[in-house]
Amino acid sequence: MVRRDIDRRRRSLLGAVGVGLATAGFARRAQVRSRKTRTEDPAVRQSSTLAAPDFVVYRGSGSTRVERRGEDAPVFDGAAADALQYAVDAGSSGGTGTAIGLAPGTYELHRPVRLASSTWLAGSGTASTIRAGPDLDEDLLQVPSGTEHARLSDLRFDGNRSENQGGATTDTGAAVSVTGYSWRVVLDGLVVREPPGDGIRFEPGPDGEYSFEPVLSDIDVARCGGDGFVFGHVGDLFGTNLYAEGCAGHGFTMAAAGSTVVHPHAYDNRGEAGVRVLESAVDLDLLGGHFERNRRHGALVTGERVAIRNAFVADNSRDAPGSYSGLVLDGARDSLVSESTFVNDVGGDRPQRHGLVETAGSDANRVTANLFRNHASRAVERPACSSSSVYRDNVGYTTENGGTATVRDGDDVPHGLDETPTQYWVQSSASRTMARVVDVNSTDLTVSVVEVGSWSSVTDAVDVTWGASNVGGR
Repeated sequence: MVRRDIDRRRRSLLGAVGVGLATAGFARRAQVRSRKTRTEDPAVRQSSTLAAPDFVVYRGSGSTRVERRGEDAPVFDGAAADALQYAVDAGSSGGTGTAIGLAPGTYELHRPVRLASSTWLAGSGTASTIRAGPDLDEDLLQVPSGTEHARLSDLRFDGNRSENQGGATTDTGAAVSVTGYSWRVVLDGLVVREPPGDGIRFEPGPDGEYSFEPVLSDIDVARCGGDGFVFGHVGDLFGTNLYAEGCAGHGFTMAAAGSTVVHPHAYDNRGEAGVRVLESAVDLDLLGGHFERNRRHGALVTGERVAIRNAFVADNSRDAPGSYSGLVLDGARDSLVSESTFVNDVGGDRPQRHGLVETAGSDANRVTANLFRNHASRAVERPACSSSSVYRDNVGYTTENGGTATVRDGDDVPHGLDETPTQYWVQSSASRTMARVVDVNSTDLTVSVVEVGSWSSVTDAVDVTWGASNVGGR
């Protein structure tokens, strides 16, 4: 057995022993601790999804209390925001980080809470709600610049939008904001409802600092006054199962670099698009996205090297049926759209005008192996687009075709392409005859057949093979 295999077995064995010792130790502590638990505060014993938090924040009678592991009495008793901030500050004061459990209940904040490095705040799922108090026009929970390895999980945020009137143009009132430089911030298992501004916002610092390698998973955002998710100046983000519905702005605004998002879902958002990818975005991969029933475009892409794969883009343009489209490449460069479905519901009002639009200024994009079906107008619209973009192997938008035909000199052959072909050829099967295309339009190839040598027209019908393509645009 090689040394690597021995080390692997040793690590597995030590890990199992360590878990067993830790579990036994925690069980003994829990037995001792339970005899000291105050019966009037049963929520302390079901603090959060954390097994053994350093601090527990819970609702007392008319106030919010903080209990510290190893202490018999609460170490803080006061307003909810003050209690949460106390736990964060006390836990991070030693420089080693802390885990904070938020017990079930609603915690109304009248000022923001700022997270610290190596701090994990975990609730009990939707049973733990952080709610914005009236007239709070700041972001509820803030991750300041310089924060590393902070984590939020299993929490519900209520922005109390009816009492805190923001809008799509406001910069404040997000549920969670991450500002400037940060490293490995983790957000998972969050439910966000009705913030007056954005739902989850990453924003640059004063000198354009990035947030690097954040991880977001299983986040449900709805009814924001701004955008659902804003990924501004984010590097190497990884996200899974991110959902944005009914936001006054966009579902997603992305200025990310080197990021991957799996299953982003933008539904019924009211901004220019369900997903907006800004010009500064580069090397962005959106995999398995659902862009459905947004009021205008499903997605609007202006970035560079953006990949949209296995997406479902359906029934957008709800505000003005027939006016907006599924996906718009508006100046996108070196980008990929592949293996995606662009449809309207069969039998509906077909609101989505085109499946895909590529505007002038877009360049060197690849659109391959997609399905286009049941649009209000043509499946793909390419007004004056770059000839360097390639469209190939799409169903519902034919860019390559060929076959055989029997023609006389001057006959037309239907090419079956959805646009006038840019490349075409024809070849006669009869000896001593030559066939060539003398004219082409949006529906047909006009074929001339002449006799080799005399170059006179052939009056008898001859068999020909032909081909036509428009894979590279105009």
